[in-house]
Amino acid sequence: MTASIARLSTLKDVELMDDRYYAYGGFADIFRARWIQQAGEARWVAVKIVRRRHSGDSERNHKRFAREANLCAQLNHRNLVPLFGLYIQHDIPGLVMPFYKNGDLIGLVRHPEVDKLSSVRGIIAGLEYMHSFPQNPVVHGDMKAVYTGQLPFNHVYSDTSVILRICIGNLPNRPPEISFAMWTLLWRCWEVEPKRRPSAPLIGSALGAFVSQNVTPEFVLEIVESVTADLSVLGNQNEILSMMDASRRLESCDNIQILFRAFG
Repeated sequence: MTASIARLSTLKDVELMDDRYYAYGGFADIFRARWIQQAGEARWVAVKIVRRRHSGDSERNHKRFAREANLCAQLNHRNLVPLFGLYIQHDIPGLVMPFYKNGDLIGLVRHPEVDKLSSVRGIIAGLEYMHSFPQNPVVHGDMKAVYTGQLPFNHVYSDTSVILRICIGNLPNRPPEISFAMWTLLWRCWEVEPKRRPSAPLIGSALGAFVSQNVTPEFVLEIVESVTADLSVLGNQNEILSMMDASRRLESCDNIQILFRAFG
């Protein structure tokens, strides 16, 4: 397994602090640990360890782990969780990453002092970096519950029921804490046809305009609608993203000017 993860080194002096995981994902469990670094300084870390139940799951989970590890080792952005290295215990691999005392994103946005919109803008910046990654664009595929702190369809207890609702176009109702303008933007992101969804750079600029420009949210949404329609017709997203990057380098441009310069 370690041979197939060439970009990460195996860390020594990493000690799991609990026998039971404190969080889990689709194929791995996350443990709190302490890492003694070369200078002798102790640092709290989180270790994501592949879950082993039976042989079929083990092989499949190890392959998923290797793909994730090799991919994440290439990513470097301030809004993405960094990887420190590998942890190996009884031939079972794990990823060592920072330990965040506030937990995951859901736990973070539930904190009363957290600026949710600023957090969302940071997430969008990370997604924009992933979507435009030079070697191969990366799709996250599991982004949810960032703004409200609640999972979508949190009143539905069956995953199958959720899938059926989405297939027939039955989307969640607007929570009271989300404005109509923000909800409209979310609906655009949930378009069934991918080409009709706004790109990450466009969403980031729209969110910036919501908070920093002396314009109405309705005006911003009108621009988003127009730009997304043009994008679905043009179909050349790389060219459009290049135009957006060029516009962002103009320091005198604010978010509205970015939108008009990139897509006007």
